[in-house]
Amino acid sequence: MNELQIAKTLILILHGDQTDKAGKPYVQHLYAVARQFSDPTLQTIALLHDSIEDTDATAEMLEAMGFSTRVVSAVVALTKKEGEAYEDYLRRVKNNSDARQIKIADLRHNMDISRLPQITEKDLLRQEKYEQALRYLSSQT
Repeated sequence: MNELQIAKTLILILHGDQTDKAGKPYVQHLYAVARQFSDPTLQTIALLHDSIEDTDATAEMLEAMGFSTRVVSAVVALTKKEGEAYEDYLRRVKNNSDARQIKIADLRHNMDISRLPQITEKDLLRQEKYEQALRYLSSQT
């Protein structure tokens, strides 16, 4: 199996019982982000982008499963650490080209509030936060 095939299997194990804010299977979000890319390595990173942050997976586990340094480094860059300031997290993401591309795609999908059954003030505030992050990651500086 190649990296992409392994990632497709792994996310079902890691995220199989998780749901998103709309109550839909979380893996649908991962696939929505991955579909924004044609490159198999970027698709792999997209599928795994929340695996360390939202599950018991570790970078060491991903390495042991045979994922490349490029994939693991991007997933680690995309993992917001506990207690880490959001600005510091975004700076780290921006410094990894692969992570930056995936995060932009992730933000775009997360900003689609039409997926939500009802939109709250909290959703609108989160959308504004994501819009600011998207502007920062899309800027050249």
